[in-house]
Amino acid sequence: FCQEVIAQFSERCSESGLRYSITVLPEQAQSLSTLLRCAFDCFTSDSVTSDSVVPDQAAPKPEQLLERLLNLTGDSIMLIREAQESALTDPMTELPNNRAVEAAFCRYVQQYEATGDPFSVLLIDGDHLKRYNEELGYAEGNRMITRLGRLINAQMREGDLAGRWMFGDEFLVLLKNTPRAKGALMAERIRRVICSHSNTWPIPVSVSIGVAGCPENGTDYAALIKTAEEANKTAKREGKNRVK
Repeated sequence: FCQEVIAQFSERCSESGLRYSITVLPEQAQSLSTLLRCAFDCFTSDSVTSDSVVPDQAAPKPEQLLERLLNLTGDSIMLIREAQESALTDPMTELPNNRAVEAAFCRYVQQYEATGDPFSVLLIDGDHLKRYNEELGYAEGNRMITRLGRLINAQMREGDLAGRWMFGDEFLVLLKNTPRAKGALMAERIRRVICSHSNTWPIPVSVSIGVAGCPENGTDYAALIKTAEEANKTAKREGKNRVK
């Protein structure tokens, strides 16, 4: 029974956002001192054996063990949260990465299914970034991608999301409660903001933006992404630096 309680405690420790919890054994089980010692051993090793249970007189005071457990748990939660954030963040632009954007996309679809709230999808692709890599080097090209990401992110409203997409100079934007027509206006605003900064950069850069709307162009992930991709290709084909 003691091991079962410890296992429950250990499982809770692995969850992000944990509220500290100590389960006290019923009176027929070990004392609180022994329980805390077992829990501490469980938390700091791969397994618990009968050797983990020590006599009360050999164990530290319960409050000392509890303090050590809470400190370990707090450190672990911090590491877990940092790992989770790292797994969902693009290290170069510090924007949400492809995985995070896909998860948010699914939440937007679920919100539409539940409430009928529309949303727009913008696929933004940098123009002329290849010249940066060829003429100035990949490091400068990466800095340019970071600049674009910051400018795009600065245009987001509360509830919107901008993240890095599949390829180097692609970004995906999700606009909450925004039908396609308004999404296109937002895309044009982003395009103009980037153009207004273009002359300050070593090589001028613009963006081509493809727009898709839910429900106008579909109500599922695959349909909306396909529409945004096709619109982006059209913008590129028709001369770049435009919204489609």
